[in-house]
Order: sequence, then structure tokens, then C-alpha cells
Amino acid sequence: MSLNTTLNANWTTFKDDFFKKEMKDELAQFKIQIDQQLATTSLKLQDHEQKLEEMAARIDEQETWAAVANEALSRSLKEQSALQDKVNDLESRSRMNNMRIYGVPEGAEGSSVIQFVEGLLANEKLISGGTDLQIQHAHRSVAPRPNPNAPPRSIVVNFLQFRVKETILRNAWKKKIQIGDRILSFNFDYTTDVIQKRKEYKAIKAALKERGVRFQTPFTRMRIHWDSGPQMYNSAGDAERELRKRGFFAGHTEEHVSEGPITSQQLEETSPWHRVERTHRHGEREAAKRARERLQEFQRKPRQ
Repeated sequence: MSLNTTLNANWTTFKDDFFKKEMKDELAQFKIQIDQQLATTSLKLQDHEQKLEEMAARIDEQETWAAVANEALSRSLKEQSALQDKVNDLESRSRMNNMRIYGVPEGAEGSSVIQFVEGLLANEKLISGGTDLQIQHAHRSVAPRPNPNAPPRSIVVNFLQFRVKETILRNAWKKKIQIGDRILSFNFDYTTDVIQKRKEYKAIKAALKERGVRFQTPFTRMRIHWDSGPQMYNSAGDAERELRKRGFFAGHTEEHVSEGPITSQQLEETSPWHRVERTHRHGEREAAKRARERLQEFQRKPRQ
């Protein structure tokens, strides 16, 4: 074998051994870096898992507090509603002998509202002659005097006897009464809350009148006489939803019913605490468990 051939062979062997050693060193260094990064990732994952557990615990505490607070608020709303109903009932009872007259021009009553009312009732024959009206007091509603072009204030009349007031109202509803060009209307002396609820039926009444559908509005409810029979609705919202189902308010998207204070039923319907079973925390824990299992599986694999 020639010297040149021997040198070439030795050089090839040396080169192969050199590159193999260099590659082994690089692989060893890379393995060290991978192990370091893996250890760092493991520590970070453990730290994240601990923080996740702490966060889940805090969320659990917050949800528990929110559920208790929600229940307490719901009870408070129910009690408030019951108390408000009692107040309205007591106020309504205190007004049982009252009657309101709407449309009387400002100043038409002169110096004595009682004498004006007595003369009006007698002239319109709203009660049999000789009946003692026994009006306790009569006055304009408590409000600033309106502008000349604004509707006049109503007149509140208090009778000693309930039956006298009822008789006058029944007779007044049967005829058209007016002063000059102003048509008068007679009604019960409702509380402010009841008046507001009755106002909510305004658009509904107009729609029913347009279609020629008979209806009644006892107190704060509405009875509609459909072809299939009469149906009672406890709120303007219920009545409006029924009318929309039957094709009323076509082309109108706005709600005619004013928004009132939130009720306990609305609170329960909108609150997530009554129906959510905390699935988000379960999902977070399952994700952390799967990540931990993948890390442990990776660490168990033999590395070359």
C-alpha cells in the first residue's frame, strides 16, 4: 500500500472520528439544554397549576357568596313587593269613597269646589233628587296650576257614603257630560301606582278599539272578549304579547309597556347562579390534569 493511500485512509478515519466526536458533543449539549428547558417548563407548569387551583378556589368562594347574595336579594325583592302591595291596598282602601272628575276647565269651580260639584251632579241628574250627597271635601289635585293649553287638573271628591259615590259613577258612565267644548270623565280615585299601570294599556286599548274587540280594565288587569271567549291578563305585558301573537301592532317593533323595577322572578330568570353548575371550573381542572399527564408521559419516555 502506498504512502498516499495510507495517508488518505488515516485522514478519512481521523475526519470521521473527529466529526463523530463533535456530533456526540453537540448532541450531549443539546440533551442538556433540552433537560434544562424541560425542567424549567415543568416548574412553570407546576406554578401555573398551583395558581389555577388558587384561582378556582377564589372563584368558588365568589360564586358561593354571589349565590347567597342573590338569594338574599331575591327574598328582599319579594318582601318589598309584598309590602308595596299592602301599602297600595291600604291607600286604595283609604280612597274607596273618593271620585275623580277629569276635564273641568281651570277656574270653572269658582270659589267653592264643593258647591260646583253639587251643582254639576244635580244638573246632570247623576243621583236622584233629594239625596244628601254628604260630600266631605272636594279639591283640585295637588299639582301646580297648568298652562292654559295644558289639560286641567282633576277634581277629587270625597263622599261620606260609599254607595253614593258608586251610584254617581254608574250613572256618569252611561251618558256624555261636558262643560262647553270639554268632555268630562268620571272615575275612581286610583293610587299613583295603579294609574301608572293602567296607563300601560293605552296602546293596547287603541289597538283593540281599532279592531272592534270588546275589553274591560278592572283595576290593573285587562279582560279581552275574544271570539273564543273572555281572557283575563294580569299585566299590560301579558296582554301585549297576546295581541302580537294575533297579528296586532303589525310593523311595530317597539314595546308599548314601560319598564318597571326588577322583580324577584326577573332576577331568578336572569341570574346564572341558579342554573350554572360550575362547569367552567371543572373544565379548567380537567385541562390541568391532561397537561400534567402529558408531561409525566414525556418524562417517562427513554431519551437516546
